Amino acid sequence: NFGTKLAAGVLALLVVLGLFGSLQTRFGVKAVYNSLRIKTVETAPLLDKNATPIAISPKTVRNKMNKAMSTVPNTSYYKLGDLQTQVVKGKTVYIAPVEFDGFWRWQRARNTPGYFIIDATNVNAEPRFVKQSMKYTPSAYLFDDAQRVIYNRFPSWVQEGQPQLEVNDQGEPFFIQTVYKARGVSRRINYRSLHVVVLNAKTGATKLYTAAGAPAFINESIASSTAAEMNEIFGRYGNGFFNAYFNKTGVKLPNDNGTEDGVTPVADKNGNISYFNDFTSPKTSADSTMGYSMINARTGTLTYYTGKNIGVMDSTGAKKIAEKEYVAQKWSATMPIM
Repeated sequence: NFGTKLAAGVLALLVVLGLFGSLQTRFGVKAVYNSLRIKTVETAPLLDKNATPIAISPKTVRNKMNKAMSTVPNTSYYKLGDLQTQVVKGKTVYIAPVEFDGFWRWQRARNTPGYFIIDATNVNAEPRFVKQSMKYTPSAYLFDDAQRVIYNRFPSWVQEGQPQLEVNDQGEPFFIQTVYKARGVSRRINYRSLHVVVLNAKTGATKLYTAAGAPAFINESIASSTAAEMNEIFGRYGNGFFNAYFNKTGVKLPNDNGTEDGVTPVADKNGNISYFNDFTSPKTSADSTMGYSMINARTGTLTYYTGKNIGVMDSTGAKKIAEKEYVAQKWSATMPIM
């Protein structure tokens, strides 16, 4: 009958649109590349003598925080959440929320007890547990789930990556979610229109900002996982999808630097955070860097440093040399950065 034919026609149309959107998302990488804000610089900025780089790797921080989980009340209910780099009261730190360890733990506790914080510039630093009861978190369920809350308030926005914890100078917790508007029927991201939703972890209040217009205490309105994707798009797809896998003209690949999201956060003396990664040739035998990028964690501007940097060893080569120096100790190199 007519109703059945109409329903079948609508279903077929939705399938076609879905397939078209998937193909656009997969192959329409040139448009995504063109949405990047790219600056190319021939010479690298220099650290001054007062600069204090991040000195402790995320893996080490996570190990220390996991050992400190015994200080958390009812510790069997919880697990350690994702690490985040931030500048709090002028000091560069790592923070990580304490999250629910499953549905039944959430049912019993309903609120998580707080988060850990540690000095990121001191290799001997120890984590400190901060009591801040949080109702709305990524590991909560139903209407306490941070991502569900954000989706219900902003259903037309696509969430990029996972919500990440940031705290203000008073220590109050917020979850930050990078979002964007999809392009038509595809989920292709437009890096020029990145926004951020700020969710109060205690009250559930939310507000939408442009990435660069977020409150001043938010250092990373653009998630580190998003920055890693930007490096991939920038290095691999500047000349289109098929060139990336066949001719490979102009292709440069971001190095796996061993961090959780593939980029290393760097804080400058003004408290601004950028994401660092270096690029290597698609030739597997090459071990010199073709250049490196710094992505501003608030504006998303990708600055690519090249020219005089050509001929410098890449981060993978640096790790190998460091490990050869300490073969007997079986030390493992991590988080190389210029």
